[in-house]
Amino acid sequence: VAGGVFVVDGPRATSLDDSALEAISADLVNSKRITPDANTVIDFVIPADIKTFNGMSFADECQTYGGYHSEFMDTLNLPYIVDLQCPQMGTSPMDELTIVDSHEMMEVSSDPHFYTSPAWQNPWLGGYGEIGDMCNDIPYRLTVTDPKAGKITYSVARAYSGKIAAGDMGDPCQPAVAGPYYNVGVVPSNIVINSDSAGNGTTTVDLVAFTHGTPAAMQWTTYSYFPTVKVTPASGIIKPGATVHLTLKSTGGSQMYPTWFVVLVANPSTSRVWTQQWIAALTVN
Repeated sequence: VAGGVFVVDGPRATSLDDSALEAISADLVNSKRITPDANTVIDFVIPADIKTFNGMSFADECQTYGGYHSEFMDTLNLPYIVDLQCPQMGTSPMDELTIVDSHEMMEVSSDPHFYTSPAWQNPWLGGYGEIGDMCNDIPYRLTVTDPKAGKITYSVARAYSGKIAAGDMGDPCQPAVAGPYYNVGVVPSNIVINSDSAGNGTTTVDLVAFTHGTPAAMQWTTYSYFPTVKVTPASGIIKPGATVHLTLKSTGGSQMYPTWFVVLVANPSTSRVWTQQWIAALTVN
């Protein structure tokens, strides 16, 4: 339930960080403009013309993420959301905002106290494997009815259901897209590349295609959040039941905590509109 919009008083900021957001939250609480309870979340929509955020230029910050959720450690441990309104190629500013905001809203509902009482997270990916992350990059067009404006369609994030995945009941990313569920799994899904002193190392993984419903060939492509890891082959077409062997080669650097290795999947008839994905954990030692 939306609690209302609060516009921050004073001159328009050119630089913000989490401590400034916490001060704003404390002022809202102390002035009794809000009375927080266990279900309260403060959602910050950062002005798109901000110059720096958390010590980085806005453009550089947007290279890493479009938003996040956390909790304030000094203000009643209040959960909060940050939407950076990052410009994205091919996505309208409004769509980008509603995708990011809905993503973080779902995650903060399932893991509100990220530091003091962690809840649902993928055990391999830690804070990068919450229910929105597991279905990232495959948004859903949701139509709702407003009493005054009538029907409105938004682009929203999808949420991962561990119950559906564990029960082998079809698409774990909800709301599910129409038609059969098809995807390409990564085996193993916890990938480790052991590298030498120069950061060079190689490992292999398998892509295994599967489907619930009418079998269909699938387009797939991969990307890694670790830029020095190259994948061969990096994309292709696969049929349900088939396996493709990939080689992952690290060419420098190391990363002692896991990051994402992602396979995006589409039925070839959708012309590279990615409708499913599989996220594996990738660590370079």
